[in-house]
Amino acid sequence: MATTSQAANKVEQLRPDISTNSFIVKVWVEPNGQPGEQMVWRGHITHVPDGKRKHVRRMKEITEFITSYLQNMGVNDTIWERIRNRLWH
Repeated sequence: MATTSQAANKVEQLRPDISTNSFIVKVWVEPNGQPGEQMVWRGHITHVPDGKRKHVRRMKEITEFITSYLQNMGVNDTIWERIRNRLWH
């Protein structure tokens, strides 16, 4: 039989870690509907802990989605701005 402290420890292990975030990014290309035209890319990003998903059409939307979670963690905007610039430039 589990003690109260063992039960409390198991509950603590099940809580999401608010100091980390995980994301799944899926991208693909589709025809844009016009014969002979360039393919367009689509995708979605999912925040793993809460399951929130956003469909995207521009890479910038991926970083905007991630930014909202990082700001909640207290990540310095200047640091994240440098990371975004390296990713997309």
